[in-house]
Order: sequence, then C-alpha cells, then structure tokens
Amino acid sequence: MHIMKYTVLTCLSICLILCSCTNGLDLYPTDKISSNKFWKTADDALKGVNATYQYVFPESDEYGMDLFFYESASDNSYNQHSNQFGNFQQIALGAYESNHAAIKKMWDLRYECIRKCNEFMENIERVSMDESLRERYTGEVCFQRAYAYYYLIALFGDVPLVDKTLTIQEAGKVTRTARKTVADFIIKDLDFAIEVLPESYSGDDDGRATKWAALALKSRVCLLMAGDYRENPNSEYWGLAADAAYKVWKESKHQLYRKGTSGADSYAKLFYDNDASASNSEVIYETQFTTLERPLYGFTVKLACVSDGGWNSWTPTQDMVDAYYMKSTGKRIDEEGFGYDPDRPYEGRDPRMKASIYYPGNTTLKGLTYNSQPGEGAPDRMDQHNGTKTGYGWKKFLDPALLGTWDTGKDFPLIRLAEVLLNYAEAKNEALDTPDQSIYDAVNAVRLRVQMPKLESGLDKDKMRERIRDERRVELAFEGTRFFDIRRWHIADEVLNLHNGWILGMKLNNPDNYIVDDEGYVRAGIRIFNSEKHYLWPIPQRETELNPNLLPNNPGWN
Repeated sequence: MHIMKYTVLTCLSICLILCSCTNGLDLYPTDKISSNKFWKTADDALKGVNATYQYVFPESDEYGMDLFFYESASDNSYNQHSNQFGNFQQIALGAYESNHAAIKKMWDLRYECIRKCNEFMENIERVSMDESLRERYTGEVCFQRAYAYYYLIALFGDVPLVDKTLTIQEAGKVTRTARKTVADFIIKDLDFAIEVLPESYSGDDDGRATKWAALALKSRVCLLMAGDYRENPNSEYWGLAADAAYKVWKESKHQLYRKGTSGADSYAKLFYDNDASASNSEVIYETQFTTLERPLYGFTVKLACVSDGGWNSWTPTQDMVDAYYMKSTGKRIDEEGFGYDPDRPYEGRDPRMKASIYYPGNTTLKGLTYNSQPGEGAPDRMDQHNGTKTGYGWKKFLDPALLGTWDTGKDFPLIRLAEVLLNYAEAKNEALDTPDQSIYDAVNAVRLRVQMPKLESGLDKDKMRERIRDERRVELAFEGTRFFDIRRWHIADEVLNLHNGWILGMKLNNPDNYIVDDEGYVRAGIRIFNSEKHYLWPIPQRETELNPNLLPNNPGWN
C-alpha cells in the first residue's frame, strides 16, 4: 500500500500546472503553456495518473468522508452535528436547496477529476515512454474517469458528458447528457481498463486500480442502471452486472477475509487490518492515507463513542439495529420462528451487529460496558456533550490502536469482495425466473464468514430478493451503499418516511426530557423525503447560473 501514501503528495504540487480552481464546471485547462511544457517524460505521465487518484476519497476532514454522510441520508444512520460537511444534516433531513455547499462540492470534485483525466488522455501520446506502460496508465485513468462519472449519474441523473478539455467558452455551453448515454460511456472506459490493467501490483504500485477493480465497478454501475426490477424486469444491465461480478468471484484471487478469532472478530478486523487489502484478500480497491503526507483528518475522533474519545458524529438508527437477523435461525426479528426476545433485544443477533454498533451491553474498544441510557451517569450517556442522539454508535472501522488520534494514516476500503458477491446474487436473481445454486453460494459465502446460517432452501425469486437486500444492508452498513441502494430500488420514499418521518433510536428506560414514540423509542430527529424531488440531487445553483443550458433542473427543483 504505497501509491496513494507516497505519490499523491507529489501530484498535488503539479496540480497548479495542470489546472486551477474555477467558478463553474471545472472541465477546461487554465494554463496551456505550462501544460505543454509538462508532458515530456514517463515520470510526467506517472504524475498525471497519480493526480487523478486524490479525488477518490479526499483527505479533507469534511469532504473526504462523503460516504458516511451519504449513509446519514439513508435509514441506517443519523448525522447529529449540523456544523459538518457544509451542514449535510440538512440534506439528510430533506431540508435543502440547490445552493447547498455539499452538493456543489461533490459536483466540483468529480468534475475536477474528469478534467484531469481528459487532459491526461489528450497528452499521453506526446510522452516518450514504454508502450505497455502507456497503455496501463491510460487504463488507470479510464477507471478514475468512470468512477467519477458513476457518482455523478447516481447523484444527479443526466449530467454533462465531456471527454476532452474545454475552453471557458465551450464549458459555458455544455448541456446535460442522458444518464444511459453516460453509463454506456462509463462501461466503455471500464471495458478498456479491464483489458489493459494487471490483476495485481507489488511494491510501490500496490493500491492502484486493477482489472478486478474495474470489473467490480462495472457490476456496480450496471446495478444502478438496472434500477427498480418493477420498472425494468428485463433490463440488459442485470446480465452485464452478473457477468462482471462473476468474473471477479471466480477468476480473481480475492477471498473473504477470515483472520479473526470468530466471525465477529474477522468482520471487525477487516476494516483496519492491512492484510485485508492484500492482492489475495477481500479489499479490491481502496484509498490510501499516511499520517504525515496525506492524513485522514478526524476519522477516528468523529466516529467513536464518547468513552472511546469520540464525538458520535454519525449514529445508527433503531431501524438499522432491527435489520440484523437472529443468529440461531437466520431470520429477521419480526419473522415467525425468529427466536427474538424483545426484553433482551441485543442477544443472539448476527455477529456483525456486535462488530459494527455500540449498543447497551456491548464492549467499547477501551473495554468498558457500553451504556447510553440517560440519567444513569454512564460514560456514554445520551445526556451529555457529544452524547449519541439515537442511543447507539458506530463501532465499525475503528482501529483500537488509533483511538483519540486526529490525523490517521488509515486506509479506507471502497470496493470489496463481499459487495461483489452480493452484486452477483442480486443481478443473477433478477435475470432468472427462479434462483439457482450460484445465488445461494454467493450469499452463503458472505453469511458463513460471520458464522450465520445458510439461506433456507426453496426460496422463490421475491423471497430471495428480500434476503439479498437485507444481507446487503447489514454486510455493507455504513459503507455508503445504502443511500444509493434505496434510491435505485425506488424504496427511499417508503423507508425514509416510516414512523411519520421520525428517525428513531433506542428504547429509553427513563424518557423524561426526551421525545419518544408510543413504545418509548427516542425520536432523534425528523426527515422529509419528497418522492417528487429527492430521488435526485439538483444541479447546483451556481452551475445553472453560469450556464443556463444545464436547465431544466431535475424534477421538483426548477
């Protein structure tokens, strides 16, 4: 794991040569003379490639944690601090407009990356270098451009599709391109990357995009485009997603991480053990940091509970807790024969709950018994500064060795094999009339890693879909996928408007001074999800002011 740690810093210095910040769509170079002097050697080409990696997961203490903020705009999590990420809490609660700072920032970051990719494409042939290396570098940049466009179409729908650098005048005239056309462009970039990228790297190149990363991203893109099975039951994208995921599963050396002493321990360590990102382990693509050159600011402090030295910036909801199945039966807590005891709600649950969530009775990383009930004087009580508003906390991703550390060198997984297996299962299930054994095998592999029971046999297509979606939710919890899943499945209006919009936390022993529902569950906040407008973000107001050709805006935002 060296490339992101030790070469991106060098690239930051050349960004002033390759580009500069602009007030509008950031797709054109502003210093052609310096650019013409730059693209001469293989080292210049390498710096150009490396410059595109910095946008995958920026090191900023706010904008670099966008996946966590996305999660808070789902039914999994609550963002309880309004002073973070341009007050992303407004987006999470459905109270935002097209001039929101976070929306503009995410638009800008993706298009800055695309512009750097386009400039690379226009100049790489000028460089005197080994042809096989030129091809590999081009494949890496195609991957990065595809990654940026994926998030743009997932968030904004139709967006400008630009494959070259633009003048200021040209940038002010671009129009939006249909999402499908952009998706086909993404797939074309990824298909090229799949052909030319190596299966793995070693030494200082470890951490770069591989053939398997490109295939995994392709499966994700195709699931997005397949969308809601009710609207697109015969979509060609189901087959494309399944084929791409299957190749990673069966042809790569990647395996699920199993180095813990138990299922829960393996799952917990997966997110901070460097061995999990080895070429034969679970992490297929990650973003890399180092304490000095490229730190991940505030990650541990913002995430941890109070007794572990943290701020509880994002906290799990009761709906998230309820999503974990019973370990003994492998069923939801509301299913017949589930084995759930409401008087002991945290006992006998999926081991991933223990590894992912601080809940009453769980153990903190400092070895304390977690208790967030207000009025009981416990270190993690709700009624204190930075106390959790839902009663729960996110334990996932926390490295016990980094508690209280502000600038960490922690690497962050972006694509892992478990997601690919569940991508395959979902896509294959939709492509077939009846689930076949390969679907069972993919889901069971994920379940068995944490010592959960196998799926029951004889599931029909609808029940299998339910099981796969539930498995995605708990396996990929707090990794940023739920935000996109509930939108592509077109169920966001259903799940986000449960409980009349109230975001529920745990049941309180003493609800005095708290707003609770009829059963005593704390109401942490209330959100509005308007199905007429909130499935897509608006094109940022500043962009439409500079270029009216981007109008009309997305539904509900005009």
